[in-house]
Amino acid sequence: MVFQGACGEWVQGAVPATSDMALLDAYFKILRRASQTLDRYAPSVCAMPTALDAWMDRWRFKYPHASDNPSRDGTWAQPRVQALTRRYIAARTNAVRLGLVLDVDDDRAQWAARNADLPDPTVMTVNPATEHAHLWWLLDKPVYTLQAARVAPLRLYDRINQGLISSVVGADPGYVGHLTQNPVHPEWITVWGPADPYSLTDLSKALGDRFPDPPASGRTPLVRTGTGRNVELFDRTRTWTYDEIRRQSFPDIDTWQQMVHDFTALTNLTLDANTGIGPMSAKEAAQIGKSVAHWTHRRFTAQKFSTLQAARGRNGGKKTSQEKVKAVRRNAAAPRPNRRAIDPALARKVLL
Repeated sequence: MVFQGACGEWVQGAVPATSDMALLDAYFKILRRASQTLDRYAPSVCAMPTALDAWMDRWRFKYPHASDNPSRDGTWAQPRVQALTRRYIAARTNAVRLGLVLDVDDDRAQWAARNADLPDPTVMTVNPATEHAHLWWLLDKPVYTLQAARVAPLRLYDRINQGLISSVVGADPGYVGHLTQNPVHPEWITVWGPADPYSLTDLSKALGDRFPDPPASGRTPLVRTGTGRNVELFDRTRTWTYDEIRRQSFPDIDTWQQMVHDFTALTNLTLDANTGIGPMSAKEAAQIGKSVAHWTHRRFTAQKFSTLQAARGRNGGKKTSQEKVKAVRRNAAAPRPNRRAIDPALARKVLL
């Protein structure tokens, strides 16, 4: 597609690969509307097609949840092309985060990132009726939430999310980022930002002193987020399973998975009991439980535990023997106290 940009030049961009006329119409409408409102919401529209292409390239959920009115109709999984015609679309799934999304309930939301001295979001969707907006910083690499090997990026993601919420005026801490305003729907005023996605390191550096430190063990972070609940539930579950699987004599996978599922479900109900976020969905909690159960069942077996105990016994015996040898050598090398010679005559008097 070739069209004339707001700067007067001809710009070439990619049209979504679909024959759905509603989607194509939404695509062109959003380009025209963003150009018309450019002076009010953004400094330049020249980079918009590239940013749009970057977003379309990464938002590749095959059956994302979407809806035109979530409070009335709820949400349901639907084909990607159909979902792109809805007013609200999934910003994430239970397993992956594509970026960080804030719900800013402030009539100056379009300037919120710049007022907070933060990088421009990849895409910003403004509600023309309220001037509130959703800000979306797209990540160069997705963050996965259900794999034990990827806990470190998830922790970093959560801390950055806390920092963004604390920095942006009007950011809703109770927003979990499941649904966001569809940037290619004509209902919203969409402003496209930088084409290059951000890395977690870039965003953490941009926060500077506002980047929160890791919470100390047992302490609650200043801002609780949906991702924070995921990390907390994962940590509680995995810590519990390490000893529990041994106490239960290494049960079979079905029995063990049910036990972990029950623990995760009960623990999930205790998360954020005094905040406005509430527990995670039962499905998300069940997926975390399933992931932890399978991982621990593979890694913690009766045979491996027996081997570990035998190794500990050998190492303990070696350590004890070595300590005894060192103690004997220290005693042998230690100076002896001076002893006075005993007078035999005096000794006989004492004894008699």
